[in-house]
Amino acid sequence: VTELDFDALVGVRAGLKFTFNHDKYFTNDSIFNGNLFFELSQGMNASVNGDLPVLRTMGTNYQVSLGKWFAPVFGLRATASVADYYWTRSKLAATEQNPAYTTYYKGGVVEGRLEALFSLMNFSKAVRNKTFHPFDINLAVGGLYGKKVNTTVHSKKGLNTNYWGGTAALQFLYNVDNGTSLFLEPRYVCQAYDNDENNSAYAQNPLDEYVQVSFGVRVNRPVRRERMKYRNGVFTPHFFAGGSAGGNKY
Repeated sequence: VTELDFDALVGVRAGLKFTFNHDKYFTNDSIFNGNLFFELSQGMNASVNGDLPVLRTMGTNYQVSLGKWFAPVFGLRATASVADYYWTRSKLAATEQNPAYTTYYKGGVVEGRLEALFSLMNFSKAVRNKTFHPFDINLAVGGLYGKKVNTTVHSKKGLNTNYWGGTAALQFLYNVDNGTSLFLEPRYVCQAYDNDENNSAYAQNPLDEYVQVSFGVRVNRPVRRERMKYRNGVFTPHFFAGGSAGGNKY
């Protein structure tokens, strides 16, 4: 039997193509796409209830968010976040052959958050009626659910569990313009998790607390008066279909 050194490939595709055109729909806000914003942020993460000094637990967090304002003072924000930290240590006493040695153990979390946002400055009618103001302060309060993995001296498997909890943050924004803002966001996080036979060493304290400080950028979807300035108004859809054929030679 002779082995072939050529693979034939065929494919079919279909999709939706968009071209620029003026249309009233683009210049109208809707309940689905009006007042949307997107955020990217990165900062530090530290444990406040472990057996290490707070500064020694510091790690890094990364976050991406999508939010929407439903009223000048109220909105919702959904966030995906990953973070790491140092949370405990073990010490080996000095011997005649070796000096004293300390091992630090690391942990990490992946979590999702849903928060209510309150624009504190927009409670003032004078501020709310301005078309632009350089600063904003938002209060965020909500819940979270995630996965925690800690390396540990107590067990070869470590701590590997799901958790739920609550969080609160203050967001201080500097508005570069109506579309872009830079922000500083200090946050408190409380995580509660269940113990099983693999995590029995944590039965005394199945609650973790963290503080975070993040720096980020927010991009706002342009409001109607901004979109009216665009030269081309909206994407007009056209369906298309096609095929392809080819191969790989070895």
